[in-house]
Amino acid sequence: MIDQYYSLEDESYPRIRAAHDEAIKDISPELVVKDLDRITKTILDSIKIGTDDAEILALQIKLLSIALNCELRDKLHISFTKTLSELSSDQVTILHNIHNSNYEFIEICDYDKGKGFFNYEFQRYDYPKNELNNPEDFLFDIFYLQEILKIIQWPIYKQDPIIENNEQVGLVQYSKLIETEYGVKFNSCLFD
Repeated sequence: MIDQYYSLEDESYPRIRAAHDEAIKDISPELVVKDLDRITKTILDSIKIGTDDAEILALQIKLLSIALNCELRDKLHISFTKTLSELSSDQVTILHNIHNSNYEFIEICDYDKGKGFFNYEFQRYDYPKNELNNPEDFLFDIFYLQEILKIIQWPIYKQDPIIENNEQVGLVQYSKLIETEYGVKFNSCLFD
């Protein structure tokens, strides 16, 4: 099947062939899709470009396996390949963890009638940053996953004012990292 789209002389052919063979190894032969559709071709093209990250390659192969299985391929969306290609290994770790657990954040800030809210500071959060290669980039990674890729959201679910002498002087905010609807579908393909 892939021979009709990729030349044996192409230097990336061995990588594409190996990924294809890995992707179909656990699929019953009668369930393997015989023709390459747009989604499958997009995944293969992404594999052709290559990555140095073994974890990302393994997830590309997982998407390919879904695309080549006629019983599972409806779970995929063509955007999943592009989304995956934009992730770092730390962002993949974050998504995997959010897909499997809820993480709560407690943030405190000061309040002044003239200035509004300021001096935001995390009081507590339970995300295991020690699992990340670059834990100092955690908040940037969260921002990227939330604002750019729209895979997660970080809603505030509770706020408590801090009162001193009958005046508000601060605020405690409680929030959780959760998947968006797109994130649930994307992460289910990668991690379930």
